[in-house]
Amino acid sequence: MKIELNKALSDHVAWYESNEEKGKQLFLENKQYDGISIGNIDLVDVGVLGCKFKNSSFEKIDFSNGNFGHTQFIKSIFENIDFIKVDMDYLRVVGTTFDKCNFFRTSLMYVDFIDSFFYEINLSNVHLLNVNMTESAFENVDFSESRLKNIDFSQVTLKNCCFKGTKFSNIMNVDKAKIESIIIENDMILYDVEAKKWLEKQAMEHA
Repeated sequence: MKIELNKALSDHVAWYESNEEKGKQLFLENKQYDGISIGNIDLVDVGVLGCKFKNSSFEKIDFSNGNFGHTQFIKSIFENIDFIKVDMDYLRVVGTTFDKCNFFRTSLMYVDFIDSFFYEINLSNVHLLNVNMTESAFENVDFSESRLKNIDFSQVTLKNCCFKGTKFSNIMNVDKAKIESIIIENDMILYDVEAKKWLEKQAMEHA
């Protein structure tokens, strides 16, 4: 399976670098991978649909403009990844770490982020719709200019997260979240109780 995947990755790089004249675009559907490691590669425009990755690691990869619909990542690690303008609707993430990743203008609708850790993440200008963030932690995450609708904050931890220009609609269970600090308009920093009050106010005003 890994040999087959490595060949598919090489073919995709050739396809992209030759302007589609050589190789073959990567398209994976309903595949399962356990314990794989991929790094230092440009994988723009890949299609990864309905796949499941477990105990895997991804580092220094450009996945921009790809499609990861209905895919699952379980107990995996992502570091220095570009997910710019990627379709990640119906994504399921459990026990996974994202470190220094860019989700700018990514579509994240009907997504599960469960028991996962997000550190130094760009989630600006993103549409998050019907997202379950239960027991996940977000530290140094930029949500500015994004749209958050039907979001479950149960047991979520927020630390130094930016919500400048963020649009809220029906965010739930803010009272069950641990909010250490957030950044709002004019670079104002709110801590603990004041931070939670601010988010609760957004939840009430935009229910």
